[in-house]
Amino acid sequence: LLKWDPSGYDNKNYIVVPIAKVWTPDLTLYDSLDSEMNGMDKNRAIVYSDGSVYYNFPTLIEVICPIDVTSFPFDTQVCALLFGSWVYHGNQLDMLARDNPGDLSSMKTNVEWVIQKIVVERHELLVADKLPPSADSTPWIMFFFNFILGLSAVSTMVQKKVGDLIKDIEQSTNTELWQFLSVAIDRLGLVLFTLTLIGGSSYVWSAK
Repeated sequence: LLKWDPSGYDNKNYIVVPIAKVWTPDLTLYDSLDSEMNGMDKNRAIVYSDGSVYYNFPTLIEVICPIDVTSFPFDTQVCALLFGSWVYHGNQLDMLARDNPGDLSSMKTNVEWVIQKIVVERHELLVADKLPPSADSTPWIMFFFNFILGLSAVSTMVQKKVGDLIKDIEQSTNTELWQFLSVAIDRLGLVLFTLTLIGGSSYVWSAK
């Protein structure tokens, strides 16, 4: 057991050890594009004198998240992240959320979407109501991410609208330019025709 009396160890109530020295559950992210969470086995954990272990590690995860664009561009998306164990059943491993709802204080803002909230729900699946949990009744934690993509959609619409407007202006400018050139050439042709007619007639009459 990872327990000790701090008074017998210079009042040391915690130690920092490599995570490989401590047992960790085989947590798995369902629907993940990677086979495992990168960095989970490469950092250090804090072990407290009462036996509790705190482990936090940086990682980058990629998951499959279906998107419904029925209400585009002012739609709200919900992405569910399911965490659980493949080996341990409900009597061996109990998963609880530390914070519920999730803490977003360290979240960086983004101009294209906004995370509204993180809600944690705990579900334990049983083979039958009167049977004890088995290896198939894996408990997992479901993290729901609520994304607001309205700002991104609006900016896309504005960009498209401005692009179409610029295109229309260019087309309108080109059309007006060609109209002006056609009128100028027509007038020039009329003037040349009139001068030629007058000059020719004058030459004929003077010859007589």
